[in-house]
Amino acid sequence: MLHNILYSHDSFEKIEFNNYIRKLTSSILNMYDKKFTLNILSNPIYLNSSYILLLGMITNELITNSIKHAFKDIEGEIEISLSRQDDHLRYRYKDNGQKKSGDKV
Repeated sequence: MLHNILYSHDSFEKIEFNNYIRKLTSSILNMYDKKFTLNILSNPIYLNSSYILLLGMITNELITNSIKHAFKDIEGEIEISLSRQDDHLRYRYKDNGQKKSGDKV
């Protein structure tokens, strides 16, 4: 699925993160009978295919985990952000799912 979304872009050199993540999450939602709100907090950031594929795999695992464990009985909200800080990227993922007793926030 990640590769199909990746190959649907015109160029592998620069892929815009927000559009890619929206397509990815839409594909994931089609596999599950869950609803959640997705907020992407990022300026347009263009990445090469290596970075976008890694972030896609990480995002896929995190969303799948949220759907299976955090959003069992509720409609959830997921927030994803990506920002540049000097020569680094900062990726953040947050959901408002159910917490088990003893979980740290």
